[in-house]
Amino acid sequence: ILTPTVSIQKKAAFELKTLGGVTRSINQPLTLQIIANSGGEEIVGFDVLLTYDSLAFDFIEASSLLPDFKVYSYKKENYISLTAIKSLQSKAPSVFKNEPVIKVDFIPKKAGLFKFVMEERIGKETAGLVNTKTERITPLLKRLMIEIQ
Repeated sequence: ILTPTVSIQKKAAFELKTLGGVTRSINQPLTLQIIANSGGEEIVGFDVLLTYDSLAFDFIEASSLLPDFKVYSYKKENYISLTAIKSLQSKAPSVFKNEPVIKVDFIPKKAGLFKFVMEERIGKETAGLVNTKTERITPLLKRLMIEIQ
């Protein structure tokens, strides 16, 4: 009998921040940072599901801000699925205390007020952090509003 990995709720959180304020112009690059708090847990990987208006923004790329993690991005119809995996060679501890872990670059295509939302689940995909015991940690997720002029 297979036992599913335990899902634990800690004080973990993902937050979105912009570099350079929440007001942008059309065609002016927009960089979002995903800030992570692992609630004191050592993390070996994490998944983020970021929804946005794909008619208003072109997704350019997502990259890791942590040298020990590689980020894989999958662009879907109206969201991006991001998976970060810690290098097996890394011996450095990876406990996140409100630190930037991923940067995501977009180009705004139309004016208006838009929201970027980190979702807990979309279809069969789920967001969360995975600790060294392969337990999935469900983080508190925050959203961000951006104005494009």
